[in-house]
Amino acid sequence: MKVIVNTGPLVFLSKINRLHILQKFGTITAHRYGLNVIGTLGLLAWAKKKGFIKSFRGEILKLQKADFYATAGL
Repeated sequence: MKVIVNTGPLVFLSKINRLHILQKFGTITAHRYGLNVIGTLGLLAWAKKKGFIKSFRGEILKLQKADFYATAGL
C-alpha cells in the first residue's frame, strides 16, 4: 500500500490561503495516482493503534499548543 502523509496542518503558516490551495492540489494529485492520503489526525490515530504513541489526546494537546486547528467534524 502506498501512503502519502499530509503534514500540511503541522505547518505554522497553514492559515495562509495559498498553502491551503497547494495542500488541496497535493491531495488531488495523490488521489489521481491512486495513493492513499491521510491527515495529521489520521496519522495519530494509526500511530496509537500500532502502539507508537501512548496517548492520542496527549498528542492533540501538544498540537493545539502549536496552533494546530481541526474542524469539529474531524
